[in-house]
Amino acid sequence: MSFNGVTFMGNLTRDPETTFLKNDKTVTKFGLAMNRKYKTGDETREEVCFIDVEFWGKRGETISEYFKKGSPILVNGSLKQDNWEDKETGAKRSKHLVSGKEFAFVGKKETADVPF
Repeated sequence: MSFNGVTFMGNLTRDPETTFLKNDKTVTKFGLAMNRKYKTGDETREEVCFIDVEFWGKRGETISEYFKKGSPILVNGSLKQDNWEDKETGAKRSKHLVSGKEFAFVGKKETADVPF
């Protein structure tokens, strides 16, 4: 038995990009940065974790409409591993990303016509 679920809250590292695919499907992709502060002795340190996120369909289109680089967002989804072959070297490559299922606005309501 296994479980694949993640929840992140962070800020978009770039504007969301929506791609329109065949059969009227859409996928929206963006980067997310999450900061973590911790202490080492008397010194406060900060580390940042970056991960790519994708949302399919209407949820992704909504994100593309209401979010931009720097916007805070709460994302719930699952981890996914993308695999591909580098076109220049032929080397096999892979990376983890979040396949988003749900999201929530975080912070102040910036516009009055947000549907949530």
